[in-house]
Amino acid sequence: MGKNKYNILLVFFILIIIANQIIVSISISEQSSNGETINIAGKQRMYSQQITKLTLYLNDVNRSPSRIQDISNLQKAIESFKKADVYLKQKNLLLNNSESINILFKKNTSYFNKIITSYSEFIENPDNEAVYTQFLETVENNEKPFLITMDAIVNEYNKKFSENRLSFFKKLEYFFLWLTSISLFAIVFFMFRPIFKKTKN
Repeated sequence: MGKNKYNILLVFFILIIIANQIIVSISISEQSSNGETINIAGKQRMYSQQITKLTLYLNDVNRSPSRIQDISNLQKAIESFKKADVYLKQKNLLLNNSESINILFKKNTSYFNKIITSYSEFIENPDNEAVYTQFLETVENNEKPFLITMDAIVNEYNKKFSENRLSFFKKLEYFFLWLTSISLFAIVFFMFRPIFKKTKN
């Protein structure tokens, strides 16, 4: 009977170790996903700056020979800009669902849509000077407020993920403190129980 009790304790300790590894693995995976989200949010700022730079290139007469390549690079930047926007909004809805970040995204969507709409008009008629001028003006007017809002989104992500990590590790600490206390109690109980029995007898 005593041997069975020690076997039960051994199994219990093994389960604690396995549970610890699973929780740590989940935590690492979550932090990796959070890091990717912050990284893409940072890239989104870079894409908006790249779009402004490439749009200005199209107005440079000295770069006329490379205009086709500049337009191609602009198309790629716009596609990356759109993909990052979709990813960040879906990620926020699926995983974070933060009201403060949702508000910032709604605000930023206005700037984003203006840039994309103006680009669509330009790409349909890239040789029209009036359309290009309007596109350039739209990009320049919306880049700064877009960047400011994206900075706020990145800061909110960092704040939220830090708070989540702190809350998670506090809960983890209490959980293992509870398990350790039970384990120590069980060890003391099973080790000294025979002694108590002998003393009583």
